[in-house]
Amino acid sequence: MRLTNLVYTFALVVTGMLVTGCYKNVGAFRLETSEAPEVYGVNRNLDKHSSIQRFHGRIGIDPEESIHVDVTERIESLDESKEVITRGIYDFGGFSFEGGYDVFYKWDLFVFGFGATISDDLHYHISLGVNTQYFEMGVFTGLFHQYTRLSYRELCDHTYCSEDNNAPPGISSGQNYTLTSSFGGLYVGVFFGDIFINYTFSSYTPDLGDAAIIKDIPSIDTHYFTLGYRFDDTYEIVGGAILSVVEDEQHLGAGLGVIFYPF
Repeated sequence: MRLTNLVYTFALVVTGMLVTGCYKNVGAFRLETSEAPEVYGVNRNLDKHSSIQRFHGRIGIDPEESIHVDVTERIESLDESKEVITRGIYDFGGFSFEGGYDVFYKWDLFVFGFGATISDDLHYHISLGVNTQYFEMGVFTGLFHQYTRLSYRELCDHTYCSEDNNAPPGISSGQNYTLTSSFGGLYVGVFFGDIFINYTFSSYTPDLGDAAIIKDIPSIDTHYFTLGYRFDDTYEIVGGAILSVVEDEQHLGAGLGVIFYPF
């Protein structure tokens, strides 16, 4: 008798799915996000078999801007397979301050680094590169913990759905999440006496985890162009442009910072 009831219940569930054609997927979302983390080298020629530590702080001037993204996903149901476009918004911008710590060790030509930075978010990384008398370059990877806000609507897949049913919701209707994403990239720096120029490419894809079922959302690729000046072996001042690219759209910001070498 129990087996009969179980089969009957299962048949009702399957019938309901066939009749309604309802998919438990996200139709629209909105995410507060930021540029990919910046990582750079030593900003000078480091002696072989030596190490250096530093503290750094930066003020970010980032105008508020919304970037629209579309995510195409194939949905499988019992009776059909179809492509669904999820409409999304990345919200950038706002005044920010961050502070961090880095340590480097150089042996022969190669230099190894570790660093951590905290602001509204937290990220930490390791890096490996080469450091010479006039230039340096390297690669890095790390983890990016974002305390952010996400709002979304489940996909409306009925014939009577209006266009507003799958429009991105307001961010005020969302919830706070801590998202952990991996990031990586490369850096290049050149030195001219006390003046140095850095370029960093850094990229990550927001990992929503269990917050929402959205696959293959666009990555955020950030380019940092920085000019710096060393007052002595202890203090440096840096400033430059920050360009974030999401698909074909761009978001431009700027940053101004101070670097302190205590040892």
